[in-house]
Amino acid sequence: MRSKKICDWHQIFIQLWYSIVGGIIGAAIVILVTPYRHGFMRVVSTEGVAGLIATVCGLLAALLGISIAVVFAIQWAFLEDKVQGALELEMVVFQKEIRKNINSAIHGMGAYLQAWLRPGLNDDEVDQRVKIALKHWPEIPNAAAYTSRYFCFETKTRRGGLFGEPIPPEQIERLICLAEYWADEAFKAKGTHDPGHPEYAKARTIALRKEPMSAMDYLEKAFKQSDNFRSDVLEQQVEWDVLTGMTHGDKDIKLLDELLDMLGLKRPTEEEVKAHCENRDSWQRASFDVVLRENGDSSTILVEGICLLPNDNTIQWTIIPSNSKSMSEYRKECPDSSEVVKYIFKKYIPTRIKEHPIYPSFGTGSTLKNNTGDG
Repeated sequence: MRSKKICDWHQIFIQLWYSIVGGIIGAAIVILVTPYRHGFMRVVSTEGVAGLIATVCGLLAALLGISIAVVFAIQWAFLEDKVQGALELEMVVFQKEIRKNINSAIHGMGAYLQAWLRPGLNDDEVDQRVKIALKHWPEIPNAAAYTSRYFCFETKTRRGGLFGEPIPPEQIERLICLAEYWADEAFKAKGTHDPGHPEYAKARTIALRKEPMSAMDYLEKAFKQSDNFRSDVLEQQVEWDVLTGMTHGDKDIKLLDELLDMLGLKRPTEEEVKAHCENRDSWQRASFDVVLRENGDSSTILVEGICLLPNDNTIQWTIIPSNSKSMSEYRKECPDSSEVVKYIFKKYIPTRIKEHPIYPSFGTGSTLKNNTGDG
């Protein structure tokens, strides 16, 4: 307020000074014109008129110089106050904008965290909360890509009934549509996403639609921008299942090989599968990632080879698919490891051998021994 009042008085003073100078200049002009107007030239010598004009012009030049000096002096004297006033005004506007942005960011992040941390939300509620979050704070990093990933994972886990009974097809379609919507939003908001995330999100959603050619194009673009995506596929089971399940089975086996090659892998041979079955873990199990030959859906199968009687080395072999509705349904029993391998390659296309998990030790009195071979 102080700087504003000082600036106002300074403007008034300058205007008053200009008025005084203007009055003096006007009076000088009148003095110059008067001799001609009243016929004084007839009685006044030429030298007198010239001297009068020179005097008035000198006076005008002096007044002009003084005026310029006064104006510069006044401007310089009040320059700090003017700058201070402008800065104060800009600071007020800046503070209001910062406060608004901080409030929006807080509301946006709150809604975003609720979408993922609040228990009991259904799919539409998660979708709406993320939309509210981005409305308040559109710059949330990778938000659209991560939301698409969530719906892709929900589609995969519920379609196969990994966590309960499989859901109806119309609900699966709804999940895929939500995944596709957020993948498209990731492309629209590329500026808020790390390199490759929009392409990777698009590859996942297209894989769910079983369009392997297009999915692999987007996947290749994502891999070129960041090698972390390749690691995600290899290390995260659901990522693996979504992408390896994008083919139609036997007729797309070349595309499946191309995908595995992009990941630095090759399909296991029959000899490798048999060796893994015979060298089971401490719980007499061996696991494989596979796709079904008939439709290309991805799955994991568990092979058990157990000696049921303490003094009998005969092994009972059982193949259990992970996406079976129950542990007793779709189990396949085989007489030996060769038949296990034949059955696996007849029904499935093995995509990789899964490493044995490390189980906790409960002492030395385990009744299960690491049996190898067919007994």
